[in-house]
Formats: sequence, C-alpha cells, structure tokens
Amino acid sequence: MTTPDLPLNPDRLDLTVRTEEDVLALPPLVLGFHPTHSVVMLTFGAVRSFHARVDLPATRQEAATVAGALVEPARRHGVRQAALVLYGEAAQARPWRWEAVVAGLEGAGVEVVGVWWCTGGRVRRCVPGPPEPWRTLDLADHPFVAAAVLSGRVTRRDRAELAALLAPDPVRVAEVAAALGRLPAAPGPEERWNQIGLVATAMRRWADEARPPQATCGLDADDRARLLTALMVPVLRDEALVHLRQGRPRRAIDALCDLVRSSPAQVRAGAAGLLAWAAWQSGDGALAWCAVDTALAARPGHRFSELMAQVLVRAIPPEAWAEIEAA
Repeated sequence: MTTPDLPLNPDRLDLTVRTEEDVLALPPLVLGFHPTHSVVMLTFGAVRSFHARVDLPATRQEAATVAGALVEPARRHGVRQAALVLYGEAAQARPWRWEAVVAGLEGAGVEVVGVWWCTGGRVRRCVPGPPEPWRTLDLADHPFVAAAVLSGRVTRRDRAELAALLAPDPVRVAEVAAALGRLPAAPGPEERWNQIGLVATAMRRWADEARPPQATCGLDADDRARLLTALMVPVLRDEALVHLRQGRPRRAIDALCDLVRSSPAQVRAGAAGLLAWAAWQSGDGALAWCAVDTALAARPGHRFSELMAQVLVRAIPPEAWAEIEAA
C-alpha cells in the first residue's frame, strides 16, 4: 500500500525511548501487529507525534512514493526527530529503499536518529555511518512488551491477521441478508423511529465505560439488518457518532467488527466506515485502514469512508474531529 497506517495515539501507553532496543520494540506495539516487508517510521518531538507503516518499496519509483507518503505528514506536524525500521529479507536491504525517505525528512528539518533493517530475528543499523554487522534481536522480554500486555493491548501476527477480523462470516451474512428481505422497501416514520432508537441504544451500550467491553454486538439478525440499514443513512450514521463520542469509542470496536463481519455487501460500507472512525479515535490506524478498505470494496465512492481515508493519509489527530464536523 502507498498510504500509511498511522496510529496517532497508541492508547496513551506511556513509553520512554532511550535505547536502540526501545526503538526496535515499538513498531509491533504502536501498529497492533508485527510488520513484515514494511517501512515503519517512528516520530518524536512533535506536539502530535504519530507512527506510520507502508509496504516495502519494490522499485526506486515506489521508494519515491513511499517517501512522499511519510515525509508530508511529518512536515505538517512539525516532527523534530524520526527513526526508520525496515522489515524484509536480508538480500533486500538496499540503501535506495530508505535513502529517499531520509533525504525527504532531513530536507523537512527532521533529524533521522537511525535506520534499522530487521529480518528473521536479526537486525543491523544502516544509518548513521556504514551498515553495522547483523546481530540477534530478541525482544520477547523487553519491558515495552510487558507494559503492553499489562495494558491489555493485543499484537497480531501480521496485518493479514488484523484484516481477517473483518472477513465476512458466510452463515451470519446469509441470516442478515434474509432479515433485510423482511424489512420494508421504503421505511415509514415508525420504522425510522425504530432505527433511531436502535442506533442510540446500541452505540451507548457498546461505548459505555461502566460496562465491560462486548465481544459481539449482541443483536439478532433482524436488529443487525435494521442497524446496518440505518448506518447507510448519513444522518443516522452521524447520530451513531454522537453516541459513540459520549462514551469511549475503543470499547465499541469489537462489537463493530462483529457487525461488519455479519453484513451483506450492500449494507457493509456504513458499519465499516463507522468502525474506521472508532479505530482512528482509538489510535488504531492499521485497523482504521482495514475498515476503510472494507467499506470502499463494498461500495466504491462511499463518502464517509473516503473522508476517513483522507483523515488517515493526512495524519489528522482524533481530537480534530470537532473541526472536521464544523467544516
């Protein structure tokens, strides 16, 4: 991908980077998965720091595109320092894969504190100075990993495992599709009021800080169909956003993932777009991108999901949502 996964706030996990091992331990924790064939940029010293991942470029032209995707948000947010950690086969460790990013960052006034290449449990520092010899990298007992476990953060094996959280469940999709067929073709006032009530009740329950997080949305097929239909209506989706903002959006993520997995394609974009927003608000840029991809695959041109894509590309912080709504 040429657009970066951008977690802007790793759930406020309080970690202080002091050593090279600290830098190398960060990427899986802030991304939510172990990166492979990736370029990861960690930023420091900005008012709103962020961390980003893009696919490892296969050509010099792709390397220039990657540089643009990473440098532009770093420039906009006034990043003072950055570190690059690349993942790939040892034979792929060629300077052109990181030189354009380094040059772009330095041209933007960002100090590049180091470039590291990781592969198969080994690492070597490539910048500054000449590349160092390969050395073994074992971060299983690193304090950052322990802190993440204690905070309840889950680190997936790779990005594909993260994307699989949104893969359709054929049985439940069929059940909801049948329920959609039982809904009125043109909702009247009574049905619309039912949808409004369902949106409010579900979102309040899912985001309620006083309740334990729900692993599923807790709705039967008929209510899933009604809610999915409602979330395709912009004004009702905005109603859902209001209720999620009044609680804690991160608590609603599992329920929204469950809802997306049970959604037929024709009503998937609304729920997936809402999930993208909740993930972005929670600092989970990778999941937000997976949700955007899911929404746009189901309905190309879905306006809210395209808005979320722009928010992620530009590394806009979650607290700026009020300004976006007012625009």
